[in-house]
Amino acid sequence: MPSVPCRKSWAIRRDKRRCGTCRYEWRPGQLPLRLTRRQWRALVRYFLLGVSSAQIAQLADLERRRGLRALAQVRQRLALDVPTVFSGIVEVDET
Repeated sequence: MPSVPCRKSWAIRRDKRRCGTCRYEWRPGQLPLRLTRRQWRALVRYFLLGVSSAQIAQLADLERRRGLRALAQVRQRLALDVPTVFSGIVEVDET
């Protein structure tokens, strides 16, 4: 996406739109989440420490809603890496 917001776009295939300036394609409501490496590292670091999402966004220097979108992506990626042993019902005890 251009640094200056483009006001002209048009509909293309599969419910996507294309920017009139840079020709970037996107699906409305699903714009790319562009974070710097420093922001991703901070986000993941604080996520693993169990910090609240509002504090993570503040500490990673992100807007709150953008931080929530990034955390949702982190959770989705973690859910893909669950071993098959944990599919179905799992019994857990104190040990």
